[in-house]
Amino acid sequence: MKQEKWFRTRDIHLSTYLELKGIEVQLEISDGFVDFAFPLSDQLYSLITRFNGNDFVGVTDYVSRLRILRGRMLSLKNEDKDGLKTQGRVDQKRGQYGTRR
Repeated sequence: MKQEKWFRTRDIHLSTYLELKGIEVQLEISDGFVDFAFPLSDQLYSLITRFNGNDFVGVTDYVSRLRILRGRMLSLKNEDKDGLKTQGRVDQKRGQYGTRR
């Protein structure tokens, strides 16, 4: 079985841009930090290049998506702070669970 590879970043601004462009993000707790994970693809690399080239996006759409993603990140981080077993845990909105359900 082929294992899917992931691009992980802690950059919420890049992650917001990628999600705005239609790439689904999974949030994972790793060493007390939230990582944003995206499946590797040619489209992903193309969008990262466009982001770094200062691609235009609708500011209202971007800010709205940033707030939603930040809320998901803080919710997941608060669960970790409350002492729940969240190492390897993925955001419940879109991902699968790792060590805990």
